Amino acid sequence: MNHYWRIIFLSFLWLISFRSESNPVVLKDSTPDISLDFFVQSASVPAFLQDSFSVEKQKRGRWFKLEIENRSESTFLFEALSPHIQHIHLWAEQKGVVIFHDHAGRDSPFAERWLLHKNFTFSLPENQSNYTLWIAIEQPREGDVAFKIRSFKFFSEYAFWEYFFLGIYYGLLLIACVYNVFLFLKSKINLHLYYALYIVGCIFLSFREDGLGFQFFWPHFPSWNEALVFHLARPIFLATFLLYSFVFLELKSEKYFIYIIVFLSFFYLFFEILSFWNPTFVSVGHWLIALVSVVVYVSSLWLLKHNVYARYFAVGFSMVIISLIINLMRSFGFVYSDIFTVYSFNFGIFLEVVIFSVALAEKVKDIQAERNVALSKLVVQLNENDELQKRLIQELQEKKELQEKVNRELEQKVQERTTELQTANTQLREYAKKLDELNSALDLRNFALKREVKQATISRINVELVDYDAFLDIYPNEQHCMKMLESLKWPNGFICDKCKNTNASAAKFWYRQKCSRCGTIESVTSHTLFHNTRIPLQKAFYISYLTFVHSETTLDELSEKIDLRKATVWLFRKKVEERMEQKDYQKAESWQALVLDKGGK
Repeated sequence: MNHYWRIIFLSFLWLISFRSESNPVVLKDSTPDISLDFFVQSASVPAFLQDSFSVEKQKRGRWFKLEIENRSESTFLFEALSPHIQHIHLWAEQKGVVIFHDHAGRDSPFAERWLLHKNFTFSLPENQSNYTLWIAIEQPREGDVAFKIRSFKFFSEYAFWEYFFLGIYYGLLLIACVYNVFLFLKSKINLHLYYALYIVGCIFLSFREDGLGFQFFWPHFPSWNEALVFHLARPIFLATFLLYSFVFLELKSEKYFIYIIVFLSFFYLFFEILSFWNPTFVSVGHWLIALVSVVVYVSSLWLLKHNVYARYFAVGFSMVIISLIINLMRSFGFVYSDIFTVYSFNFGIFLEVVIFSVALAEKVKDIQAERNVALSKLVVQLNENDELQKRLIQELQEKKELQEKVNRELEQKVQERTTELQTANTQLREYAKKLDELNSALDLRNFALKREVKQATISRINVELVDYDAFLDIYPNEQHCMKMLESLKWPNGFICDKCKNTNASAAKFWYRQKCSRCGTIESVTSHTLFHNTRIPLQKAFYISYLTFVHSETTLDELSEKIDLRKATVWLFRKKVEERMEQKDYQKAESWQALVLDKGGK
């Protein structure tokens, strides 16, 4: 709907100017500046560009056609006044031939622009001739369709003064922000900090309007433009503004205004989140911010009778209200875009900062006066406390003397009791020493008894048949099996099988030794009956044991008892039987004698 109002407004101004849309734009040496709000007309995609743009892009974009008649030898620039255009293309066509093409947009890094300026600027062809200028804007927003053709001399002078005044504007805001931060650190008055935060919110909102943040602070991160310009700048400004307003106007007692402001702020945040998916809700956010500002402004007027500082707030915020109204009217096409309307918010913020600074100084002055009065009362109270403290000190001195007397009596009794306790402790230590000696002797006896029981069990295994559970009591896990193999293989310590070296270091693998001389790594199972076996050592031990004692346990029973496949049990038992038939092992007295390879070590 806003788009149609803009078309009607521009058409009305076009009729007033008595111009024809078919009249070309004439460029002369005496022409410093041309506004194209009345000349640019909507057009369809030209024939020579239809193959370069998909149907979807053609539908999403808006096209403009402009006839140019160049009668000058000077350089002219085409400038898009909105720094928030997502993508803009510019072609110069002469008799169906493209003589110039360039593009830019907020989605591209700042360094890719032809001219490093906050607005998108393109150099027009310099030859004196007639040509057609085609402009394409992808997904334009309100305010994006505003163009200028300027001579290079006029643009240079205009840009210099524009950046000069913007520098003064941001410099004053920054000075006010830093100054209030230092005042907060010195006085600890929170109002200074809230005002500094509000100035930061104004700076973010100003960056949103003029695009200087992209030029100087994040030129290599175009994606931040979308986040800051369209989603973060206004919420930051609104949050800091409300925080400062609540504290400065002391609105906590005006509950009705607070309820209305919170209600409108909630709806604003709701529509701001929706604008991530549907940009049409951005315009709703404009109106909701305006409503919140009006409510705060009305609350300041309501408090004029009760709060002397509200008049400063009302006057200062009137400047911002006027600037916001001008910005809204410019966004919806009701006001012509020029240096005053484009930077109306900057002017409003500047005047507001000046007025708010005066108001803040007055309020802080009164706060300091109240603090001085409170400090005087505090001094009187401290004097009274000093007299009371002297009386308390005298009483405490008397109590101290009495306490010292009691303490001396207690110390004498404590010394007597301590002597008795020391005697008792000496006796207890002697009893404890005797008890430790008895416990040590008992532990040694228990250890020897367990060792005798284990040796008896091992001896019983060698002379009579035991079941699998009893066997596991001796070899409960792989580690015990490895230790047994290590004691059989190297009873007197490690000996390298290759170089006969006796020094070794532990290898990275479990139960392996690395020769310190030749570097050979040898495992405990190598050169034994269990080398390269893939079954658990506990089960391999038990199969060897049953085979050695000629147990009548069948293959099926053994396979089920130790939970191995029948074929696996048969293969390993056959390996044990073949070793027992060898000449070197026929006189073996226990199954452990079958473990080591006779020729391997």
